[in-house]
Amino acid sequence: TMAEFKREIRFLSDLVHEPGLGFADQLTVGERLRILRELSGGLTQEAVATAAGISERSYNAVENDDRDHPLTSLAAIERYYVETRRMNRASVRRALGRLPSEVLLPRLRGLPINEVLIALRENEWITRDEMAATLHPALTGTGYHAWETGPTVPTAEQRNQIAAHFAAELGYEYRQVQQVLGIGSPADLVRELRGRPVAEVLRGLRRDTTAIALADALGVTPATIVDWEEGQNPRDKIRDIIEHYAREGFQREDLKSLLGVPTIVETEAAYAGKTPFEILEALRLAGAYTAETWVVELGVSIAGYRKWRLNENPVPSRTLRAAERLLPRLGLSQATFRTAVGLTSATDAVSALRGLPLAQIIKDLREISGDTQDAVATDVHIPLGRYKHWEKDKNATRPVRVDRIRLVAHYAMRHRFPRGILREMLDVQSVPELMNAAAGRPITESIPLLQAAYDMPTKALATAIGIYSAKVYETVRDGVRHDDVLQGIATYFHEHQQIPLEQLNALLGINQPPTSSAPGTENSPTTGPPATDGGDAAASTGIGVWSIWRGLFAAVHRAADGSRYRRGLLTSFVMGIGALEEFIARPLIGVLLVTGIPGLGLSGTAAFAIASLVYAILFATVLHRTGFVGNDPTPRALTVNQRLRLFALAAAVGALQYFLPLPWYALLPTLGGVHALHNLWAYNSGNVLGMATPPVLDDAALV
Repeated sequence: TMAEFKREIRFLSDLVHEPGLGFADQLTVGERLRILRELSGGLTQEAVATAAGISERSYNAVENDDRDHPLTSLAAIERYYVETRRMNRASVRRALGRLPSEVLLPRLRGLPINEVLIALRENEWITRDEMAATLHPALTGTGYHAWETGPTVPTAEQRNQIAAHFAAELGYEYRQVQQVLGIGSPADLVRELRGRPVAEVLRGLRRDTTAIALADALGVTPATIVDWEEGQNPRDKIRDIIEHYAREGFQREDLKSLLGVPTIVETEAAYAGKTPFEILEALRLAGAYTAETWVVELGVSIAGYRKWRLNENPVPSRTLRAAERLLPRLGLSQATFRTAVGLTSATDAVSALRGLPLAQIIKDLREISGDTQDAVATDVHIPLGRYKHWEKDKNATRPVRVDRIRLVAHYAMRHRFPRGILREMLDVQSVPELMNAAAGRPITESIPLLQAAYDMPTKALATAIGIYSAKVYETVRDGVRHDDVLQGIATYFHEHQQIPLEQLNALLGINQPPTSSAPGTENSPTTGPPATDGGDAAASTGIGVWSIWRGLFAAVHRAADGSRYRRGLLTSFVMGIGALEEFIARPLIGVLLVTGIPGLGLSGTAAFAIASLVYAILFATVLHRTGFVGNDPTPRALTVNQRLRLFALAAAVGALQYFLPLPWYALLPTLGGVHALHNLWAYNSGNVLGMATPPVLDDAALV
C-alpha cells in the first residue's frame, strides 16, 4: 500500500542520508532487516547469512521477528552491513532494534527490575553468561537468568556493578542506569535516614542486600545482623560497618553521624580541657575502635593503657606520636591535636636532635615516629639484633652508610620527617650539602665531617693514602698541616666519593700549582728550558733531562694506578730509576750482551733473552695489574694480554733509544718508567692498548 511504501522510503532516507533522524517505529526489526537485504542488491537470506558468518536458520529467526533468536546473530549482521556494505553504523544498529542509551533509559523508568535487566542486556546484544562474567564475584548464566525471571534480585552492590559496566564499557550515563535499576544516591538515603535510631539506620543502609550477604562481608553471622537491626548495639563492628558502606559510595562523616560516632568537628571540639589520655579516648571513639584494636594501632599493651586510664602512669610522647600518625586516616587535624596534647611538630622535634650522639638520634627518631624497633628493622631490611645494637647506651654499633641512607628513606617517606635534617644528623649528606657544612671550618672539623659521611676512620684513611697513622692523626686531630697528608686526603675523597677536587683543595687550603708555565719561565715552549747536562739526546732536542723528569713527576702524580695512594714514593722511584737507567743500565746491558753470564755458560744474547723473558713474565703477572684505558681517568684492571702488549711497546721504545736521539731515554721499561710511558703516550699519541682514541695534548702541556 502507499502507507507501507512511505514508511519504507522514510526508513531508507534515515538509513542512507540522514542517520540522525528517528525510524518509523511501526516497522519491526524483521521488516527493517528485509529492507536492508533488498537494498543490498536483492540478496537472499542464505547469502546474507553466509556473508555474516551465521546459519541461515539463525538469520531467518531474526528476519521473522522470532524472539528466541541468538543475540550474537545481530552482532554478526551488524558487522556485515557496516564493514562489507559500508553503511552507517548508528543507523544499522537502529535498524536492528538497538536503541541509543538516551532513548532507551527513559523508557525503562518505573519498570520492574527483571524487565530492566533484560532490556539493558538485549539492547547491547550481550548474553547472560557474558553479563554474569562482568560481576565480582562472577555469577553463572543460570544465576543471572534467575534475576531476569524474578525469583531473586541483585543486591545493591551488584546493581552498582552492572551500572558501572554499562557506563564504562558502553557509554551509558552512570546515574541514569542506577535510577532505572532502583538505586538511590547515597546522599538521598542519608537524608532519609537522618535522625532515626541506629537499628533503623542499619536496616535502611542494608536496603535489599540480604542479611546473609552483609554478614559475609562483615565477618559475622546472619543472626548478628538481625540482632543489630532489632536494637542491639554493634559496638565492636561499627568501624567495619562504616568501611563497608564507604566502599559503596557513602561519605564516612555521614555514616558516623547516622551511627552515633563523633564526627571530626565534634571530636576536635572535645579536646578542650582534656588530659592526653582523654584525648586519646576521643580519638578512639572517632575512629570507632575497640580498646583492643586501639592499643594495637598505638603499639602499646592493654595493661599499659588501663594504667593511663587510672592515672597511674603518664602517656609517653611516643604514644602520642603514634596517635598523631593515625589522624590523617581519621580525617583529623594533626596541628590541632599537637596543640591539645602539647607536642611539637615533627620537624621541630627532629631538629632538636642535632648534636646528640648517633645512637641517641636513632633511638629518639624511632620514639618520635612511634615505631617499634622491629618495625624499623623490617623496613630497612636488617636483623632486629643489629638494630638494637645501634640504640645501645654504651658501645653502640655505628650503622654503615647504606643502612643510614635506608633510615633516612624510612623516616622521610613513611613519616614525612625533613629529609635534609635527617641526612645531616645521620651523616649521609649529598656532596653539596656536605661541602656547605664543612666550608669555613678548620681542618680538625672539616676532615672529620668527611670521614663520618663515608665511614672512614683515621687509621683506615692513613692506610688508604699510604702515610703513617701518627702523621695523619697530627693533621686530623691536632690541626698540624702536612701537605702530603692533605693532598692524599683530597685525592682519596675525590677518586672514591666523586667530590670535585677543586672544592676539596679549597676546603683543605691546598694551593694547586698551575697546569702550564707562563711564557718566559723555564718550561715555556717559547723560550725552552735552561740547558742542563742531560746527555747528547737531550741536547740535540733542546729538552733537558730535568724537564723530562719534572713532567714525569707531574704525570705520575696525576695518573698513578694501583700505587696511587703512595704518589710521593712512586714519583721519587721513577726519577731515581731514570738516573740509574741513564748512567748504569745502559753500560750493564751492554756488558751483558757482550760477555753473557760465564758462570751459567750463557752467551750475551741468551742472557739478554732470558732476562727479558723473566721480566716479561713478572710484568704481565705482578708488576702492572692496573692501568688507564682510553680517555677514562679511572684506572682499571688490565688483562694479561694488555700487560704483555704494553711491555712489548715499552721494550721497543727501550731498544730504539740506543739508536735514535729520543727525549724518552729516561723512560726505559721499568715499573715506574713503563707506567709513565704508558700514560704519556696514551694521552699524547693515542691509546697504546687500542681501545679508544684519547684527546691529544700539545708538547708544552706534555712537558
